[in-house]
Amino acid sequence: MRKHHLVVAAAALAAVVPALAAASAMHAYAIVDPALKMTAWTLDVPVGWKVDGTVLPPPSCTSGSTPVYKATSADGTMASYFLPQVAWTWGAAARPSSDCQGWTGAVSASTFLNYQLAAEKIGYVGALTPEPKPNLPGYTTDSARDLARYVVGNREYDAVVSAVIMCHARSMPALQSCNALVQRWDGPKGTVVPNIPMFRAMRLTQNPAWLSAWTDAMRRRLQGMYGPETQTLLRQGDLAQAARMQEHNAFMASQQKAADQRSIAFNAHENQKQSNTDNFVDYVLDCSRAYSGGGTVRVSSASCPNRQTF
Repeated sequence: MRKHHLVVAAAALAAVVPALAAASAMHAYAIVDPALKMTAWTLDVPVGWKVDGTVLPPPSCTSGSTPVYKATSADGTMASYFLPQVAWTWGAAARPSSDCQGWTGAVSASTFLNYQLAAEKIGYVGALTPEPKPNLPGYTTDSARDLARYVVGNREYDAVVSAVIMCHARSMPALQSCNALVQRWDGPKGTVVPNIPMFRAMRLTQNPAWLSAWTDAMRRRLQGMYGPETQTLLRQGDLAQAARMQEHNAFMASQQKAADQRSIAFNAHENQKQSNTDNFVDYVLDCSRAYSGGGTVRVSSASCPNRQTF
């Protein structure tokens, strides 16, 4: 599941920063995962640009690490940012967490950008044409792009901010979740929009070897977390099965004892019925019987049936 989310995140990142022909020579910068000490992503930037980047773990309400970076031009006037992902969940299985938003529903990409611009304290100028919405199986997606403006000193700067929202729902247990991936391009007023092709050419590429290592690490972590608990549950299951078998055997033994008692009582009842019948016949025929040793019977009249009533 976590690997699936990473693949989905990679697809969404590709949608945010699609591959286009660069307007100038490009350089591949390695974004290293500090935990695994290996290249997780590479970022193509124009030659001469400087990059600071790393891989952040996911918020507690979602899964899938994502890169963050800041790339700046040689003169420091233009910059490209990939911001930490924003996540939120809701539903019966949702658990509150301090590193996730407290929203209880899906939001559009344009609504999210309103929140993002307010959080970054930059003014909205207008909406721009976004990248096409990514087609991710099992997810509902949306994308938006805004032009914003702010002032540093006496100089105005533009910021083009893009967002991709991915939402997913599952029924067992009931949980719905959304992730927002945000990219921002900055430059002096009037310089960012004409340079959108250059910014879009800054492509992120995921390293398959890192994805495999990350998946293995997560699997080992989960095994370490849940291995002892699983063994405890298995032992409890064995004990419960043994207790159930003991109860079953005791029940079957009690049923057999009751059946034996009912059989003894039935046979005694049948014998008594036969004895009562024989005694009645003797009475009608005016017979008397004397029992002798060995179970033989001596009758007093020839009219008495030659039978035994023991």
